[in-house]
Amino acid sequence: MQTVTTTQMPAAKLNKANARDVAKARLALRMGEAGIYARSLSAIHRSSSFAQQMQVERAIHEDGMAHLFGRHPNSGAMISAVAA
Repeated sequence: MQTVTTTQMPAAKLNKANARDVAKARLALRMGEAGIYARSLSAIHRSSSFAQQMQVERAIHEDGMAHLFGRHPNSGAMISAVAA
């Protein structure tokens, strides 16, 4: 599976709802809740269009938290790798 880096991602913006949800997830991360951050962003990623998914992945890479996520072996969907 090919990994997309932040320099390869399109320059689209998060829509208003996703931007709000990403901000909430980042707030949880600042409060020390990495699990909430990972589960929230994986849910946003699953329910978004391809362009929005790329922006969610960009936000994750900007935060330096890519190690909290994995890929589903069959579907390739981004999933939280943090145990609850």
